[in-house]
Amino acid sequence: MTDITIRQATKNDISLVASFLSKAALIHRHLDWRPMLDWIEFEPFLLLFSQEQLCSVLSCAPAPEGIAWIHIFAADHYSTSAEYFSALFTTATNHGALSNHTFCTVGLYEWFNELVVKFGFVKTQDIVVLTRESKTKLEFQREEQVLTRPLELEDLDEVARVDTHAFEPIWVLSREMLELAFRQSEHAAVAELDGKIVGYEISTANHFAAHLARLAVDPTIARKHIGLELVRYMLDYYARRGIQNITVNTQSNNVASLSLYKKLGFTETDETFPVFTFHDR
Repeated sequence: MTDITIRQATKNDISLVASFLSKAALIHRHLDWRPMLDWIEFEPFLLLFSQEQLCSVLSCAPAPEGIAWIHIFAADHYSTSAEYFSALFTTATNHGALSNHTFCTVGLYEWFNELVVKFGFVKTQDIVVLTRESKTKLEFQREEQVLTRPLELEDLDEVARVDTHAFEPIWVLSREMLELAFRQSEHAAVAELDGKIVGYEISTANHFAAHLARLAVDPTIARKHIGLELVRYMLDYYARRGIQNITVNTQSNNVASLSLYKKLGFTETDETFPVFTFHDR
């Protein structure tokens, strides 16, 4: 490893990185709302060269502040991937922008799971996948005071406030990321109580199925069926389009969320993904 060099990527490297990723042997990509190459604008996005050839890349820019997801890790060979990850991640943890941050990643591949565990990441929970294929309409007593309507761009500051209070820190989306999610959504809605936004929903879809990407309710509001109302509003929209298959992800330790989705007719699948964290001290 004495012949390697590591540096921050720049916009001038976009073509180089794109070409490398098109033929890399191993690629881990975090599933977020920002296109992979757009992360080059955010530090750290590190490039590792050996004998002047690009061999590995790592992106783990903080988003939101205090939390650094591994957005991308790629290597040209399995045999050197652990060495490359160690060199890149050590460089990243010494980056000034990541002082005292919690690093997080979702393990989508066994090779990547083994790699991060070897480096000291600890599994903290699992992401579970649920699905709903029922055509049965939801029956519950609606709260007349709650208004459900389409989400608009000017709502995003309030939506970000709800998001911050509804999720533990590693799952919070920044205002910027929420806007990216909104612009890529097929359907998005907010719930208002006394003129104040107290919940929101964002979902994506293709011609055959939809995915409930985000559902959040102000935790200080109880017994108003806000989550139920937001999902009913979404399901009605997709039913009119002839889409009945809806999926959603949540955390294995989120008892309230699992209970809500099961009440809504979702059932757990066998699909689970481990979540790993590493705290830089």
